[in-house]
Amino acid sequence: MIDTMLSDAQKKFESTKSYLTQELAIMRTSQISPALIQDVEVPAYGGTYPLKELGAISLSDVSTLVVQVWDQSVIDGIAKALTEAQLGSPPSVDGTIIRISIPSMSKEQRENMVKVVKQKSEEAKIAVRNIRQEKNKSFDEMEENGKISEDENARAKKDLQQMVDDCTKEIDTLRDTKTDALLL
Repeated sequence: MIDTMLSDAQKKFESTKSYLTQELAIMRTSQISPALIQDVEVPAYGGTYPLKELGAISLSDVSTLVVQVWDQSVIDGIAKALTEAQLGSPPSVDGTIIRISIPSMSKEQRENMVKVVKQKSEEAKIAVRNIRQEKNKSFDEMEENGKISEDENARAKKDLQQMVDDCTKEIDTLRDTKTDALLL
């Protein structure tokens, strides 16, 4: 029973880290990457699709992203979605190729992004602490109901705390990596 609860906590920790990783990946740094636009929602085929499902995204130079669109019929929708994303200059369309130039970030913009990175990583740490609190409460209830001994409760809490410490270190590493990329 304890192993199941610890396994559940680990899955929740992994989910929290995964979410933070995704959030940080779409945040712009001083260098642009296809991740910046790959999840822009584009109206197409009667629904909405992420851009990465409608074309190949690549970097043509340090400030220009190129989208090789697979279906000519969605080009206008992609161009409109990229314009609405307000990433820089409006996209230029040339046949099935869409180019979007992204200006470099100012020092002030980079500093603001660092604040956002720190805020998002702190939110992830809070989520991890809330998971720990929830599981510790469950362990205490199990001890009160006689389902586990005091020693088992202490051991479970110690194992859980080790998992929390490891997850927090990984969150800090993600934060530091993104912050370093922003301040380059």
